[in-house]
Amino acid sequence: MQQCSFLAAEKEGRCTYYTIIEPHLARIMACIESRFGGKRG
Repeated sequence: MQQCSFLAAEKEGRCTYYTIIEPHLARIMACIESRFGGKRG
């Protein structure tokens, strides 16, 4: 996804943090999180 310019990566020590940079994907993910984010199986 990073090669398709959907994500940006920032390394901090051994950890890598990814950020969604594609606006359409960010809106889709926000919709999914608002619908399912707070529920646990």
